Amino acid sequence: MNYKVLLFFLAGCFLVYKVEAQSTDQTLKLYANQYEQERVHIHFDKDAYLPGETIWMKAYLMMGSKPSTLSKNIYFDWTDVNGNLIFHGVAPVIESMATGSFIIPSDLPGGVIHVKAYTQWMLNFDNSFLYNKNIAVLSTWNAGQHQPKPVANIQFFAEGGDLIYGIPSVVAFETTDQHGHPVSSRGVIKKSNGQVVDSFTTVHEGMGSFSFSPAVNEKYTAFWKDEYGESHTTELPRAKSSGAVIRVRPPQNNMIRFQVERPIDGSDNFKSITLIATSHQQVLYKTVVDLSAKTIAEETISNISLPDGMIQLTAFDAHMIPFAERLVFVNNHQCEFTTQLKKEIVNLNKRGRNEISIEIPDSLNTDFSVSVTDAGLGYDTTHNIITDFLLSSDLKGYISNPAYYFSGNSDSINFYLDLLMRTHGWRRFKWEDILAGKLPLIQYPADSGYMELKGQVASNHAPFDASDSIALLVITKDHKKHIVNLPLGSNGSFGQKGIFFYDSVQIVYRLNHASKINANPEVSLHTNLLPAGHDQVSATDPNFEWIKVPDVVLAKESNGLITEINSYSRLSAAMNYVFTPVRNEQEKTNLETVAHYLQNNFPDLKFPYAVKDANTPGGNTDNRYVSYSMTNSSAQSVSPVQRSNVNLLLDGVLVNLDDLKLVTMKEVLFLKFLPKTNAKDLPTLAISSRQSIDQNNIINNKTGFALVTGYTAVKEFYSPQYADNAEDNEMTDFRSTLYWNPHVVADKNHKKVRLVFFNNDISNKFRVVIEGMNKAGKLTRIEEIIK
Repeated sequence: MNYKVLLFFLAGCFLVYKVEAQSTDQTLKLYANQYEQERVHIHFDKDAYLPGETIWMKAYLMMGSKPSTLSKNIYFDWTDVNGNLIFHGVAPVIESMATGSFIIPSDLPGGVIHVKAYTQWMLNFDNSFLYNKNIAVLSTWNAGQHQPKPVANIQFFAEGGDLIYGIPSVVAFETTDQHGHPVSSRGVIKKSNGQVVDSFTTVHEGMGSFSFSPAVNEKYTAFWKDEYGESHTTELPRAKSSGAVIRVRPPQNNMIRFQVERPIDGSDNFKSITLIATSHQQVLYKTVVDLSAKTIAEETISNISLPDGMIQLTAFDAHMIPFAERLVFVNNHQCEFTTQLKKEIVNLNKRGRNEISIEIPDSLNTDFSVSVTDAGLGYDTTHNIITDFLLSSDLKGYISNPAYYFSGNSDSINFYLDLLMRTHGWRRFKWEDILAGKLPLIQYPADSGYMELKGQVASNHAPFDASDSIALLVITKDHKKHIVNLPLGSNGSFGQKGIFFYDSVQIVYRLNHASKINANPEVSLHTNLLPAGHDQVSATDPNFEWIKVPDVVLAKESNGLITEINSYSRLSAAMNYVFTPVRNEQEKTNLETVAHYLQNNFPDLKFPYAVKDANTPGGNTDNRYVSYSMTNSSAQSVSPVQRSNVNLLLDGVLVNLDDLKLVTMKEVLFLKFLPKTNAKDLPTLAISSRQSIDQNNIINNKTGFALVTGYTAVKEFYSPQYADNAEDNEMTDFRSTLYWNPHVVADKNHKKVRLVFFNNDISNKFRVVIEGMNKAGKLTRIEEIIK
């Protein structure tokens, strides 16, 4: 009878385990399919700036091992050393990338500025994984007067998580200051009776390790000194009587080897151990280790097919309760591709013309960002697109020099990389929640579309019906106008997707059926973009050891103020254009456009065109947009705009032929040639639309108006073309950024791209940094000094 009861009990345990395992697998699949998280990297045009200078940047967005297609907006919070928010900006994400600029305040305190970048989707998860970076600002900041005395702290990390009585364990440690920066230390481990168990010392970036077997009911204390000569005592984590230890060796010969060991008299729930390896919520490996007849077992995982980056190995007991966790880094170089940089023309003379070329090895479309700076300016080589996406974005805490771990494949580098894995806590999700079937609470839905204009009409009258609407006249800063007619919901709400603009627009609105509304109705107008107000991060530690302030970068230094004479930037011509939604397929007709009509009926006229902007969003199935604007003047891949012999006016506003592709002849009232006011002017063809009547109606009978802010205006980098521009020759040129282009595109038809830049008045060597990502999510980076 007892035997049957035992069998029944074991069968029940097996059934419970099977149900728990299936539930865990299902929850993991939900996490992988619905809650995968985004990561951000930003390429800045350089690493150190002067007060008042413009920071140019390009953000890359990934999800797992692929470019992210989830979020369409990215936010930037700029803060000072006191954590004060200087500016909150937002940029549209187009094909997993976004560009932006920021002008550093001329009176910035502290010699450093901080940027935090994130998408709305990223705010639903651990904020430790948002993009954060301190940027050096060259100023008269005296760190010795303001920076507090360094305070060292040490943390001990038992491999896998816990020390177990009687089982040999590896304990890693990390010593840091109050900013998380590494500090050297050395000391000894003592028992409670004062007996020395072992000594320890840092071996790399404040980290080190030692091994020992903790005795039953013994307390261990570290007695240590930091590099400042201060003495400390720190208690080690207390060992447990039950559990198991997981030991992992760094990957070698394409294999990851690990051991699991339990005490001889350990509890039964550690006699069957499940190991699950995950990366970015994706389950990569799962096995069950049988320890019923032995206390130690060794397993191997082939890492040939594993993705590059962080692998999280978690051990579960027989009840699927996690008890140990270990990070392993895999780098098969599968996520990278090699780009060739060639120096076609090198001219270090004053304002000399230089030419470089970029060539890709395959046919996948690749989008690069390229910067050329004065190599005499101090620069930081510790972070880049590969280190951010593979390492920094998946580890909590400060990493002193992540690029070091990608500098080779020696045993020492692999050992120190593994030491980093042991000392930095990492957890993208909590296993307790997964085991309970608990899914993340989504407070911030993903920005799956671009900007949306929203509003609300407050009224004490009866609910609005289908005949009620609001007419919006959107006026951009260049005085272009666009009418949007929107129905009101029963509660007075209205909205329009596809209103896409930079900076701000003025909106004049008119409500129909005004008798239903109060004499002065309250109408709110805003976009769906996330406002400022989240936790801000203080910029810390302005002592960037790599900073240099060479004379060649400075135009003058007086009264403690460092300034440059000229600002080499221009407001992008694209910034004032409203982007309007393309008609849905069912709304399209065969009506002739004004552009087509003019080309067919006025063959002798050369109309003004605008080059298509590379930043124009497209391909979105829900919100498709069309824009026409002038591109970055430094871009090399676009053809010049043809010279026109006539101006075009649409309702009194200068336009180009591309703008008229959105207007049909049905909307035109009349065409009229206007006489020239003087001999130097071009003749003007004025087009008056039927919409102009509606525009005047809204303005003359307006209910009210509002100013609405959109995407942050972007300044485009201006690279002087000395061979062509006599005016530029008259200015003093002390640019430290000689060339910046956030959109250099190569594909199967244009595998090689040539770029031209001109030297300033004084630089004698250049630093070229090229970063990029192709459609498959593979990354590339080149850094080279030309001298």
